[in-house]
Amino acid sequence: MSVSVLIITPRHADPTTIERLKERLAPCSVCTTSEEYDRRFMDAGSWSAWIRILAQGKDLYSQQPLFDEFYCLHLDLGKVNAELVNRALHIGKPVRYIDKNGTSRTVFSVEVVDPEDWATGWTINHD
Repeated sequence: MSVSVLIITPRHADPTTIERLKERLAPCSVCTTSEEYDRRFMDAGSWSAWIRILAQGKDLYSQQPLFDEFYCLHLDLGKVNAELVNRALHIGKPVRYIDKNGTSRTVFSVEVVDPEDWATGWTINHD
């Protein structure tokens, strides 16, 4: 069984950085939140349902979690990504932050900085 990873990024994330991380995480199965938005959002029907599916959903046939681990490439998060990180942390799934040097750090919480800024109003706290 392969580990399944979700990379949490804003839509404007640098594709080269994402591809490098995907290569680094091989042979894990890796997707981004943008890919998962395109794949699942319309069926989910709402932001809260989509977040729940990504954090807690299981494959229909194997009953394995859709995602075992979550990786953030940015300290600042938008509202939806912050809620996704919070839900994953709440249910005990590992969430990591990859800094610009490629160092993996454990995320332990999300802090609200500006709730009116839905694009970057939250920040992650890590070790």
